[in-house]
Amino acid sequence: WTGADSAPFQHPEAVSHLRRTVGAMWSLLLPPSCGGCGRPGPAPCPTCWRALAAAPPVGPVPGLDRCRALLRYEGAGRELLARLKYRNARSSVPFLARGMAAVAPPGVRWKAVM
Repeated sequence: WTGADSAPFQHPEAVSHLRRTVGAMWSLLLPPSCGGCGRPGPAPCPTCWRALAAAPPVGPVPGLDRCRALLRYEGAGRELLARLKYRNARSSVPFLARGMAAVAPPGVRWKAVM
C-alpha cells in the first residue's frame, strides 16, 4: 500500500494495539484450550504440564549433524504433539517454541526444526 492507505501501518503503536484488540476478540470467540487434553484454559494445562516428560539425550541420527528433542513422545507429550499435527490445536505452539529454543545449544545455526 502507498499513500494515505498505508499510514496506520507506519505506526508500531497502532499495529500493536490492533493485534491486542484482535487477539482479545479472538480469545472471546474461541477461548484457548489445552493442547494436550482440550480443557479450556492455558496450554498446556497444569495437569498435562505435570505429566510431560523431558526427552532423553538423542544419539546420532543418520544424515543429521545433531539432533535435540524437547519431550518424550509418550503420554501427554504424544497427545500434545498429535493434537497439534492432526487436529490443528495450535494453542501449545508458544510453549513448544520456547521449549525448543531452550534445548538448542547457544550459537548453533539450525537448518531445520522438526
